[in-house]
Amino acid sequence: MVDAPIVLGLVAVALLLAAIVVLKGGAKEEPAAAAAPAAAAAPAAPPAPNGRLQVFFGSQTGTAEGFAKTIADEARRRGFAPTVVDLEDFEADEFEDAGWRAPTMVFAMATYGEGEPTDNSHVFFKWAKAAAKDDGGLLAGAKFAVFGLGNTQYQHFNAMGKLTDELLAALGGERCADLGLGDDDADLEADFDAWRERLWSALCGSGGAADDGGAVALDFDVVFGGATTAAPLGASTKFYADNAEAAVLATRELRAPADGGSTLHLELDAADLPYETADNLAILPANAPADVAAVAGALGLDLNASFALAPRDAAAKAPFPTPCGVREALTSYCDLTAAPKRANLAALVAAAGGDAPGLAKDAWAAWAAAVPGPPTLAAALVALGPSIPADAPREAVLAALVLKACPRLQPRYYTISSSAVADPGRVHVTCAVATLPPDGAKAGVCSATLAGAAVGATIRAFVRPSSFRAPPAGKPAPVVLIGPGTGVAPMRAILRERAAALAAGDETAAWGSARVSRATLYFGCKRPDLDHLYSEEMEAWRAGGALDALHVAYSRAQKHKVYVQDLLRRDADAAALAADVLDGKGHVYVCGGTAMGAAVAEALADVLAPKLGSRSDAKAYVDDMQKTGRYVQELWA
Repeated sequence: MVDAPIVLGLVAVALLLAAIVVLKGGAKEEPAAAAAPAAAAAPAAPPAPNGRLQVFFGSQTGTAEGFAKTIADEARRRGFAPTVVDLEDFEADEFEDAGWRAPTMVFAMATYGEGEPTDNSHVFFKWAKAAAKDDGGLLAGAKFAVFGLGNTQYQHFNAMGKLTDELLAALGGERCADLGLGDDDADLEADFDAWRERLWSALCGSGGAADDGGAVALDFDVVFGGATTAAPLGASTKFYADNAEAAVLATRELRAPADGGSTLHLELDAADLPYETADNLAILPANAPADVAAVAGALGLDLNASFALAPRDAAAKAPFPTPCGVREALTSYCDLTAAPKRANLAALVAAAGGDAPGLAKDAWAAWAAAVPGPPTLAAALVALGPSIPADAPREAVLAALVLKACPRLQPRYYTISSSAVADPGRVHVTCAVATLPPDGAKAGVCSATLAGAAVGATIRAFVRPSSFRAPPAGKPAPVVLIGPGTGVAPMRAILRERAAALAAGDETAAWGSARVSRATLYFGCKRPDLDHLYSEEMEAWRAGGALDALHVAYSRAQKHKVYVQDLLRRDADAAALAADVLDGKGHVYVCGGTAMGAAVAEALADVLAPKLGSRSDAKAYVDDMQKTGRYVQELWA
């Protein structure tokens, strides 16, 4: 995500104020009393003529969780009695109990990484796979529907949504709506909206209960001042508590001024961040102070006030730690750079007892088109300021803001570019500064956090293990490292550790000669004088024996563009690569964009096909390398 300007032009404001279509109103959320030390009792549930409905979610960043709660809100308004179930709390004996299960179950399932389950859904999938083999009639009589969240840039698009749909059917469940496949590379929100229409049409029919547009139910009340019983954090936001503050020890620019862009090298104190070479470092970014101040001003919130989230239900999980300050919540927990969602903003205005004609479909589209660059939540909240009544209870406004309108500010992951052995006490990050179109005047939220961090500043971070590990002990194997641009980060970590092992004569080290017989690096950039990152280090590795072969693809140094996948197909490279992979049983490591990763996999299949007899055999061999850990890739969209 990236930052955007927060002040709208006169034309956009006029559109918001002049639109005549008024949103459906609803009852206000009743805030807890200002001095109450605990949550107010939840109101009695209204009759539910359509019966019970459960909404399960598998979420890594909170998006699927948000979709699940949206479904539950709509279900309540359409005459169902919904319950939202975090799959982190999945219990097999409960799910196997027909009395515990609702007659209708809806699943919002995200896919993480390269076709993997989210952290909170591993147990569910392990159980479901086993149960589908043992008992094909467990869910007989139950209805289900699945919406998957994925990105077509990744090879295993929506793998977990598809798998969930297959497993529930294998368990005897009956689909009540077709599988929805949301694509975050296009318009995930639009995909979700279209699928929800089909879901409610299937469940309610043309004569069924309609969405009455009532207020959105929240799991917490805001209590200003004092403290209240802290609720446990949900699976998708535990990182807010499980992180460390690391001091910035050094920073430098890696690209030439003439390039016009920026790639930063930062070194942080790793005293509280133990890691293994080529692990991932998650950086917790912070919103720009100007955005925070503008949003608070537009909504009439005191940045210096403190508050707590008081749970209405003992089972509720908090989205972030409280008590905390309003400034902290808007700076560190709410993603003000996210794309605004019209339905969530409508819920905020309704909670404040206001009307927002600017959120009508046509007026909203006109506003979004008038904003310079992609519209952000911060810009939308500032524009909605006039729709919030001056006398609206600020507890209700803040609750709807942090619990409904704002998604959680997520960590950004960077593959560590230092070696735990060669760089003791330090962790290195290589960051390409992302900028906002159209003019690139502002950096993305995490880029801005890192670019603005001077030596001595502190950054919140935590370590996440990666799949980049050395070949197993035994017969030494060659390694092929492919990382253009900032994808070179883990390759630098590996080669720094290999160089340190060779210098110390430690053959048994992870990347030493006892496990790695030879190392080849493929790197790509635009031109040698602009953005050849760590070029001096690469030459030193080659001179010192840590790197046996270095191949660089310069995409702009000649008339025709050349990329790393093109180098793999050159005759000499193809012969060496086939020998390393087939004869030497070597390992291939790839890091970079998803398009590059797909192109490299295709090139590798082309290279291996002559020796394996056919391209289909070569493709199967590459697939098997991935399954057995000999072909490892970490890619980003």
